[in-house]
Formats: sequence, C-alpha cells, structure tokens
Amino acid sequence: MVNDDGLKIYQESLARWDIRSLVVREFESPSPHHSTSIFSNFLNLFHNNIFLKSSSQNSTMSKVPYPTTKFLKVKCTSCSNEQIIFDSAKIVVKCNVCEEDLAQPRGGKAKILGEIVEVLS
Repeated sequence: MVNDDGLKIYQESLARWDIRSLVVREFESPSPHHSTSIFSNFLNLFHNNIFLKSSSQNSTMSKVPYPTTKFLKVKCTSCSNEQIIFDSAKIVVKCNVCEEDLAQPRGGKAKILGEIVEVLS
C-alpha cells in the first residue's frame, strides 16, 4: 500500500515531469514502505507515455513517403498519338498533333480524356 505522503510525491512528480527531483528524493531519503513502488510506477508511466509515443512517432517518420502522382502515357482518341502527361495536371493538356483535350484539371487528379496506355513510375 502507498501512504498519503508517497501518493503526494508521486502526483507532484507526475504533474511536473521532474524526474531528477524524484530520483534524488528516492535515493537520499528512501522509505521502506513506498519508495520502490513509487519510483518503479513513475518509471513505468514515464516510459509508457514518453518513450513509446516517441518510438511510434519515429517509426512513422522514418517511413519513406512515396508520391501519389504518376506520369501517364495517354493515347489520343482522334489521331492515335501517344503522349506523356502528368496525372495531376493543373492546366488543360492538349494533343500535340490534333489539339484535342487529353486531360482537364479537377482540383486534384486530372480527368484523363484519352486512353491510358501505360503508367510510368
């Protein structure tokens, strides 16, 4: 059982996240009733809240972000000309031969009006 003084020290150290004061307090004046359990509980809580969260954040940050956009080889429907365009075009893309629209912007990904022949990486 943890007495009131031990619980108060535990709560104060949690509120301030001051590890150094808790460690000094535990080793300078150890009490046989609560010092070990308070210190181990604090370390477990600190480890679970800080180190596990930071390791999960680091694992998501260490992943290499891959682009969601691609280049497409598109075949014109009227003249069968093949042309490479960007799938997130911000302007109207026209065929180089017959001037027909191949892609129209839609805010994100472009609307592809021609036939997609190949997706390039």
